Amino acid sequence: LRMHNGQKSQADIERHANAWIKAHQKTFDGWVEEARKAAN
Repeated sequence: LRMHNGQKSQADIERHANAWIKAHQKTFDGWVEEARKAAN
């Protein structure tokens, strides 16, 4: 929705992603850990 409302610059997208990660840090950390395990 934010992108649809005009917030679609690279900086906007990075800000949106960082805000989502901060709000869902535990989920994000789990994904990163799974990726690390899969890479090894």
